[in-house]
Amino acid sequence: MMNKIMKSAWEIIREPSNNYSQVALAIAVISAATIGGLIVAFVYGVSSRSCGVSCSLAGGFVAILSSAGAFSVGGMLGLLFGAPSWGGAAPLHPTGGDATSAESAKTESSPSSGIRPNTSLERIADWLTTMIVGLSLVHLATIESRATDLGVWLTREITANQTTLNGTAGIVLALAFGFSGFLLVYLWSLRFLPSELRQSYSALSEKIDQANSKTDALLVRFSEFKNMPIFSIPEHALNRQEARMKAVGVDDLTCTEVRTRYGKASKGSDEPMENFGREESNGYKLSVTVEDQGMGIFSFTAKITPPAGTATGTVFWLLHNSFTPDVVSECPIEAEGATFNNTANEAFWLGAVVPQTGREAIRLAFDLRNAKGATDAFKNGTLPM
Repeated sequence: MMNKIMKSAWEIIREPSNNYSQVALAIAVISAATIGGLIVAFVYGVSSRSCGVSCSLAGGFVAILSSAGAFSVGGMLGLLFGAPSWGGAAPLHPTGGDATSAESAKTESSPSSGIRPNTSLERIADWLTTMIVGLSLVHLATIESRATDLGVWLTREITANQTTLNGTAGIVLALAFGFSGFLLVYLWSLRFLPSELRQSYSALSEKIDQANSKTDALLVRFSEFKNMPIFSIPEHALNRQEARMKAVGVDDLTCTEVRTRYGKASKGSDEPMENFGREESNGYKLSVTVEDQGMGIFSFTAKITPPAGTATGTVFWLLHNSFTPDVVSECPIEAEGATFNNTANEAFWLGAVVPQTGREAIRLAFDLRNAKGATDAFKNGTLPM
């Protein structure tokens, strides 16, 4: 920023008739005067003490610290009084600096292009400036007395003479550097701060737009990936799983339907177990809870609760075809029920088969979109961002 200000000041000196704002030249002059004033303050602090070398140097450093403190207080006030307000206001710099073109001036002057990151700070600045001005006018006599005391105190600290009553040097340092800090920061806030904020927020908006574009492209690719026929279940896996189901007592009709459903499924968007059964059937109830593990991974717990007094048995969990090749998982049903744990990236239809001796097996199905704890990201299969 300072390089930009000095460059603008040099252009004004080299070509006085150009369109650069004179504020840059004023800031450069104030900066140079402030640096020169620090040198003068140091020399005064050193020369005002008639003690040893280290003691004299201490006086110079005390003078510099006092000047820096006054400059900081003035700069803080300059920022309060000069900080720009946003949202529909007229442009603060229609020409020169960073807004030399008519197009830039038009863009910055339109209400829709105003930036307003946080109005709370703006309201606080308005409140503080009003309070400072009001209290200063009411307590002018007190301020004058306190300023005199401050000048005497500063002079005594710099000169190491605790008996002096002349506070002129201290008052001059405080006023000169306080006014310098106020004017420098005030002019910078009016002339350069708005354009810097606009550039920062424009760059941020551009980065966000780029990220959104990449996200949209990624979602399109993910959607295309889900519709690719790459999740077919191998024939040998279907044969093995069907043979195991028949060995435990699952009827032929149920085994055939399970095999047919899985045989037709080949894409991630397929739902082979959709409407395979109901959530409750013949006293058996299927329920599912989901928990977000982060990074697009969700754990789910499926539970089958059997009717009271039912003997132990077996349940076959029927997963989505994307779990290929092991889409069928077998586990026992105890008196309190059967539980199955696994992870997934998105919701799907979960099926279950409970063999019944001499009868058609009990079929259950559950849409994990209706599971307890299912988030929108899990229901819609949204990629983690």
